[in-house]
Amino acid sequence: MAAGCSKSNFLIGKWKLAPDANPACAALDGVEFTDTTMTMDVMGKQTANVTYTNSGDNWSVTAPSGIITFEKNDQGIKSTSPFDCQLVPAS
Repeated sequence: MAAGCSKSNFLIGKWKLAPDANPACAALDGVEFTDTTMTMDVMGKQTANVTYTNSGDNWSVTAPSGIITFEKNDQGIKSTSPFDCQLVPAS
């Protein structure tokens, strides 16, 4: 599924690390996904154009730096590739 399909894309929104998240996941703390971009706070806020693909219960984000795959769970979302990081809604 291409960008612009946010109605079924559970990634769209702002996310923060879960309290028990691995410190190695710090780059994803405060991440925000829109229909066409991903903003992360890595040495200052940086925004990149992304595309999304859906495979079953997982969504993959393709950014200039690579692909991150996420699944939805009862806490929020969890990246499953290339590393495991639990994120919760940033309210």
